[in-house]
Amino acid sequence: RRVALAHRARARFKIGEALPGGVRPILRDLGVWEAFAADGHLPSFANRAVWGGDAPVDVDFIHDPNGHGWHVDRGRFETLLLDAARNAGVEVIDGRVPARMVIDATGRRAAIARSLGARRHRTDRLTDAEFVPRPLRSASGFLAAVSETASVRVGSALELGPFTAPAHSAWLDPPCGDGWLAVGDAALAFDPLSSQGMLT
Repeated sequence: RRVALAHRARARFKIGEALPGGVRPILRDLGVWEAFAADGHLPSFANRAVWGGDAPVDVDFIHDPNGHGWHVDRGRFETLLLDAARNAGVEVIDGRVPARMVIDATGRRAAIARSLGARRHRTDRLTDAEFVPRPLRSASGFLAAVSETASVRVGSALELGPFTAPAHSAWLDPPCGDGWLAVGDAALAFDPLSSQGMLT
């Protein structure tokens, strides 16, 4: 049996993200836990959010049986997973490949499933841009506003400026068909502020 992964390498910058401690068992099952732990991702001991009011709300990972989470360098993390797939005998191909069974893991785009007739259903019209007043959509306006907050410090990463990204929840209908199956965000995507990444 041959397994191929059609992967299109992208040169674009990928902002880092956080993973909760609950990914430990998943990474162990994938056989990449030791490599991940040695890769230098910064530990995250709690999440702080200011949402719906002025007071920050903290969620401490001390209550998580899997321990702390991590601030993940997305590019390094994806490279780790790609290398693990290659080491497991998966053929990584840049582009398309004919197959009897296709797994659509193209994220919110659900590119393969949609090309086969599946439809994305949005449960809301939520996008990051809807929450951002027009003056904050420029790098200078955003940095000026952030510098006045009590909860966020302006760092070099913010100098890249703000950008918008899809934040709506959506589901795919149908999630599978003859010779194909959608997984991850291609099948079901949540508002990124509420989701748990690899766990949802």
